Amino acid sequence: MAEAMILRRGGGSTQSLDGRCAVIGAEYPAGSICTCEKGGVILRARGTGGAAAFNIPETGSWDVRCTDGSQSAVKTVNITAQGQVKTVTLSYSRVILRDGVLAPGYSIIGNASLENGIQESDNGGFYLTPAIDLTNVNSVTVSGIMTYAGASGFTSRVGFSSTAGDSLEQTDFECSAIWRASEYGTAKTMAINVTDLSGEHYLCSARVGNQLRLIEITLN
Repeated sequence: MAEAMILRRGGGSTQSLDGRCAVIGAEYPAGSICTCEKGGVILRARGTGGAAAFNIPETGSWDVRCTDGSQSAVKTVNITAQGQVKTVTLSYSRVILRDGVLAPGYSIIGNASLENGIQESDNGGFYLTPAIDLTNVNSVTVSGIMTYAGASGFTSRVGFSSTAGDSLEQTDFECSAIWRASEYGTAKTMAINVTDLSGEHYLCSARVGNQLRLIEITLN
């Protein structure tokens, strides 16, 4: 794990409160610049290899950040005592679908096609292949609109399942976002919390008689 050098805006240096620093270990995308900052104190990893250990001289909230060109990610770590050891993993947002355009390598299986987004047909129900690795993903942003409401009170559901299928029931999802029939015609953006999931899962929609058009899918 790479060392970090300590900088302070305006020059100078910092000292440990009691001679015994806390440590924040960071994992981040290789090739990125990684820093750890609180107020005017900036710690910067000496390398870009994807891992760094920051010796933390002060208690408080430290922002661990990585950047690579226009991409950036940040997480806050709270240090309450010297001698603490904490770890954080940073990753950049990964776009699966944006402005109706599906990322290369992905295919739609089931009752949907790529028409200004992923547009369901018939009674709906589709999944994306290949499966998506949700390890170190905190949330998934989905934006879409219900373009057809088959029956009053029906809800449409998009989420993740460990099993691929285009005929899933509402209860087959491990976590999901919901569109209600009363929201027909209204664009909606939601975040699906996937912190409890790891490994490969399929993004699917339930077959319920409604039709959705998804416009954005982003892993965060």
